[in-house]
Amino acid sequence: MDRSRPDPWVPTADGRELVVTVHYPAARHGAGRPARYATTEEARLLVRGLGIESSVPAGELASMRTHSRVGARPAADGRHPP
Repeated sequence: MDRSRPDPWVPTADGRELVVTVHYPAARHGAGRPARYATTEEARLLVRGLGIESSVPAGELASMRTHSRVGARPAADGRHPP
């Protein structure tokens, strides 16, 4: 959180926050536990925001499996996907 600069999209916010997502090739062994797609609350807000809550149950969306892993170690060879 950078409180020394205002957020250009939310002028009333108490500072500016930068959210970053990092993708990297992960080691195949000891790759950590499966990551959740979303919490039920996140899924509920998403389907409501998209106007599809009557056809997509938030609980079902939140329980989707992903190929992401929590705590995955980077691949040792350091190569990145093309």
